[in-house]
Amino acid sequence: MAEFLIYNTTHWMDSVPEEDREKWNVKMWAKYSARYQKGDIIEVYSDGRCKEKPASNCKFVIVKVPGLPFKDAKHLTLPETESVTTPEAIYDPKKDRNIIVFNKVTTMLKRRHYCINVALLENIESKEMTTDNITFQSMVEEKALG
Repeated sequence: MAEFLIYNTTHWMDSVPEEDREKWNVKMWAKYSARYQKGDIIEVYSDGRCKEKPASNCKFVIVKVPGLPFKDAKHLTLPETESVTTPEAIYDPKKDRNIIVFNKVTTMLKRRHYCINVALLENIESKEMTTDNITFQSMVEEKALG
């Protein structure tokens, strides 16, 4: 069984007024895009390993999925990234010429690539639920960029 820790609160950056967000620089906008969002799959645990205890004031929901192996669920916690490879000319004194080196830079676009449909989280009153694999797969969505 896999147990999922789901983020179930609004991030503080979402409460920043629009007029203040307009003053943000590129670095701040990158942080905003990469923030945790309600419904994000924070972590996946094997059966019984989740240490969070569901509580009414907790910012997480625990979803237990019997029959879903941990190894098949771990990829749901991966971030959304973008990799760019750029060439760079570097002088090699031994060969007395420039050589081309390729640099790969990976940027996080979103904290998580997958999330749980937020509307479905509203129906979880006890902060914990158990569901089957097929139902869980229908709850999982790829996050849209932007």
